[in-house]
Parts: sequence; structure tokens; C-alpha cells
Amino acid sequence: MPLERVDFFMPPVGHYDVLQAFTKDLYEAFLRQGVKCRLLVPQWDNPQPFLESIFSDPPQCTFSINGLLPDTEGHFFCDMIKLPHVAYVMDSPAAFSPLVNGAFNIIVCSDQFSVEFFKGLNSRQTFYLPEGVRQDIEAGPSKRTKEISVFATCVDIEVITKKWEEEHSKDFSKAMQNVAEEALKNPSISYLNLLVEAINDFVKTHPKTDPRAIDYIALLDQLENYMRGKERIELVRHLKGFDVHLFGAKDQGKTWKKYLEKTDYVQFHEPVPYDETISVMQQSKIVLNAASWQRSGLHNKFLTGMAVEALAVTAENPEVTRAFKGGEELLTYRYGQWDELTSQLKTYLQDDTKRMEIGKKGREAVLKDHTWDHRVSEFQKTLMEMIDLQKELV
Repeated sequence: MPLERVDFFMPPVGHYDVLQAFTKDLYEAFLRQGVKCRLLVPQWDNPQPFLESIFSDPPQCTFSINGLLPDTEGHFFCDMIKLPHVAYVMDSPAAFSPLVNGAFNIIVCSDQFSVEFFKGLNSRQTFYLPEGVRQDIEAGPSKRTKEISVFATCVDIEVITKKWEEEHSKDFSKAMQNVAEEALKNPSISYLNLLVEAINDFVKTHPKTDPRAIDYIALLDQLENYMRGKERIELVRHLKGFDVHLFGAKDQGKTWKKYLEKTDYVQFHEPVPYDETISVMQQSKIVLNAASWQRSGLHNKFLTGMAVEALAVTAENPEVTRAFKGGEELLTYRYGQWDELTSQLKTYLQDDTKRMEIGKKGREAVLKDHTWDHRVSEFQKTLMEMIDLQKELV
């Protein structure tokens, strides 16, 4: 039976309206595919209209980005109403590990590493769906006012390292920092495996450490946040000499300035909503995306940069390499190889023709195969297979 009915749950207001924008984009893409959909906005202080909508006309499944975590007693909404729920996990999988306990949850991941993570927790209803872009996104003008735009909130990594020191020891904190460094330099390696190996080695050299007392899920989440922060800091540090517009700098970049020796090359901007992010990218010659923490996936940020005909630059990972032609449709970099990155940035900022040629080819590649409409088309068959499997499991 084909997919005919889906109810989308609009997430609560969050950072920069990104999840709300993606939910709306996917909802509209499903409609264009001929699937009957409703976009429901739960009111937590008045759930009755929301529940009546679902029960009066039940869909084949419900959908929300990052899913619905259980209540304080461990009950999932999808289990209570006995309807399959698609949880599209776009953030750290560790933070959403409880989803595996929901009998009616179908876990979709934007990173193949996340798929392996949930499968490792014995989830049989997990699959990969990369992020996408709007099909009607406009390219933007050929003359652009911003040299390099970076969209990244500063993660205060000192807070994380101090937490490791306080909960474990300075040696343990150093071991975790080494794991992050190795994982950032090697995008094809699972940092979960590196984490387990590091803890095993640490226990051997520190016999008083009880591995059973370590919360691996919390530690994995902390490690990923540290990796995000470390990469962003090192990336911006090595952009001296360029005109850098940094969006996501709260408090006039106070936290960022804590980690940057000089800031005269950076113009700090407050976080902007997702739709405004697109406008900024359309005015940018280069859109630089720091995402080495994403092991094998396609991040919306650099896809959008490609779609607006900017020169998109993103961290290398196996899925990016598979999907796009480096040097022809976008540029990729590896953590730590900063001289090579800055050399490429200088080359393409000095040659408008070459830069714009890559931007044009990048846009063509994205609109050809990587819109949300393409994702929905890929999604439907696998989703119905998962729904049928779920009927056997529940």
C-alpha cells in the first residue's frame, strides 16, 4: 500500500527557527508528492484540539524532527496512540537514544553514523535520509558584498573539559580531548569506536577507574559537542586576513573572543532566523560550513550555500565525497590542514570567474538530486517497508 496520509508535528520554537523551517519544507514536499498531510501545532497547555485532530482522522504515521522523547514515566506518545511515529534525527544521536525504547518509533537519521549508533542499540527500524534544500530557492546576485560567511555559535569547550576533570580526572579529560582530535582529523573513523578504545586504554593505565560508572551516552554527547566547538574555534582562528562574517555570535561575540587571539578580521553578528540565513548566503561569495562532527552525511548549511550559487566549503566526509565533485561543485577541507584551506580560499576570492563557475555547477548539482522533494521520493518506499515491519514487531 502506498503512503497516503502523514501528520507533521511542528516543533516548539527553537534556535534560529531551523527545525520549524525544515518541518515546513518537508511537509510541503510531501504535499507535492501527492501525500495528504496536516501540519499540527501542539499546544501543551491545551492538547485536546491536537488529539481530536489525530483521532478523528488517523494518519498512517506521524512525523517530527528529532522525534518526541518519552514523558517522565517513560511513556511515548506514539505508543499511547498506537500510531507509527517517524523521528527524523538531525542532531546528536546520543541525546535521542531513548527513542529506541518506543515500540512505534521509526528512527530516520541525517548522518549514517547515527544510523549505526541506533542499530548498536538494537533498533531494527532505522535508516539514513540526508538533508536537503528547498526546490524553489533563488541563486542570488552575481555581485556579492560579503567575502566569507560562517554560521556557527561558539561552543565553550573549556566548560566541557572542566566537567570531565571534575567528574573523572585531568588525565581522563586529556584522553577525551585526544579522542576528539583524532576523530576530527579522520572523518571516516567512528568516534564512538575511538571513545570505547580510549576508555579501555584509560582503565588499563588507571586501574582505580570503574568503567561501569561511566555514562557512555552522556559522554558521547559531550564529546560531540566538544568536537563541534573545537573545529569551529580552530577554523575561525585560521581565517586571519579574510573578511569574515560570523553569524551566531551572541553578546557581541564575547565567548568567541575568549578563544580568538585577534578579532579585527571578524565581523560578529547575532544569530539570524533560517530564512534570513538564506538571504545572507545569497550575498556571500563563500559559505564556510564547519561540520567534521558529522561523519557521513549531507548538511543543509553547505547544500543551501551551493543552491544560492555561493562557493560552498565544507568538511570532508565519505558521503560528501560520494555525492559531489570536489573542486568542481564545491570545496572540502580536512581539520588541521588549514594552510591548504586558506590557500584555496585566497585563490578563489582572487578569481571571480572560477569561483562563480563552481557556484553555478554546485547549484545545478543540488537542484538536480538534493532537494527535499528528492528526499521525499527516496523516503516513501523505505518508510512503508518500515511501517509494515513495525506491524510484525509490535
